[in-house]
Amino acid sequence: MGIRGKLIICFVAFALLMLTITWVFQIGLLNKFYERTKHGELDYVEAAMVDAVSAGTIEESAVLLSGEYGICIRVFRAVGSTLADEVVSVQAAPPCVLHHVPREKLTEYYQNALENGGEWKTVFSMERGEPSDAPVEGEPQRAPEKAHGDKPQREKNSSLTVSVRLAQNADGESFAVFLNSKFTPMTATVDTLGSQFLWIAAAGIIFAAIFALIMSKSISAPIVKMNESAKKLAQGNYDADFAEAGHRETRELARTLNFAAEEISKSDTQRRELIANVSHDLRTPLTMITGYAEMMRDIPGENTPENLQVIIDEASRLNALVNDMLDLSKIDNDGIMPQKSKISITATVRSVMSRYSALISHEGYVISFEADAEAYVFADEMMMTQALYNLINNAVNYTGENKTVIIRQHVEGGRVRISVADSGEGIAPEHIPHIWDRYYKLDKVHRRAAVGSGLGLSIVKSVLCRHGASFGVESKLGSGSVFWFELDAIE
Repeated sequence: MGIRGKLIICFVAFALLMLTITWVFQIGLLNKFYERTKHGELDYVEAAMVDAVSAGTIEESAVLLSGEYGICIRVFRAVGSTLADEVVSVQAAPPCVLHHVPREKLTEYYQNALENGGEWKTVFSMERGEPSDAPVEGEPQRAPEKAHGDKPQREKNSSLTVSVRLAQNADGESFAVFLNSKFTPMTATVDTLGSQFLWIAAAGIIFAAIFALIMSKSISAPIVKMNESAKKLAQGNYDADFAEAGHRETRELARTLNFAAEEISKSDTQRRELIANVSHDLRTPLTMITGYAEMMRDIPGENTPENLQVIIDEASRLNALVNDMLDLSKIDNDGIMPQKSKISITATVRSVMSRYSALISHEGYVISFEADAEAYVFADEMMMTQALYNLINNAVNYTGENKTVIIRQHVEGGRVRISVADSGEGIAPEHIPHIWDRYYKLDKVHRRAAVGSGLGLSIVKSVLCRHGASFGVESKLGSGSVFWFELDAIE
């Protein structure tokens, strides 16, 4: 099932749930809540009349409370176990049990209250169309029989509650407060609400389905388009466009997919260029080795140390290329993790520089090291050696005609900064953000490096990232380049 179908089902289910809850509380339990409210009103009036007796405002309070809550009120002065004179009598609306029962019955109610700790209640059940005579306690009264042809009507019983509460005024006189409240079931109201509810429920479900359909279309349309673009991307069409439309989440997803498509396109292009360059680097030494070996085999007198040295040099270059590719692959796949310890970064730089003695003595390179002090860092010595070696290789490969490379060490603010500067052509600003990328190559025309394999900066980046070092490059066209990195210094 798609998003559209699920949204429609969810909205309709939610509408049904809310309609069910509404029916239960506003129709199914309406009489329960009404009865509870009426009982609460009776309890409140009862307590208010007790306070009125104490305050001496019996008549005023009885008239006010009876008119506001529709409760009949009679108050008698009590002497012993009998009722004396009546103090106040307020009839809210007929029929009122208090104004129809005989005095002896009221006295009986009063005596029940005396025996029950000062309060007592009883409930009378009645039918609709009550007679004028007082109902009999506990026995429902029968409504008059309807003539033939009258509209059938269900028996809808009402109930009358009589409450007796004893109280005293400030002078110590005893009073009996009689209250009568009528509870009429809201059957007609419930029936009306029930019939209305059917129409409301039908309209609610229809509108919920329509709203869900509109919302699902709004949500699913951008996703459907992105799905089509994703299929194109999976087929190798990196120009697939993910339209940034719809809600915030879909716009962010489209933006992420566009970025991913762009990066995949770059990686694919760079991968092709890397394969071409590595293939060239592999083919060149193999061609040299094969050519010199065949010459030494076929031409008498060519089996010389110089020719053997060429074969050895080309084999070494081939070996270095393969090793660099393996190192890069291992580092990228977490195959090599730093084994950190306290090392002298100063001594490490000097150790790496010793490898370039042949270049310095035979080819006229000037490689110098300037250090302000002996500095120590917490790092993997072998990996840092590899990073420094590749940085210096890169500088040697791209330095200018003066063949000068300067390595500087500076300690400041608890950080050690190592920089490697060359005097080459420099790097254009648009290339600097990509110079560390694994497949990136500044000049698309392949040229054979004097030293190294051409994958050095990718290895440097991976090593420095493993150590949490900050690094970068500063360069201007015509002014050479400075590659640097920083690590925390330790004592």
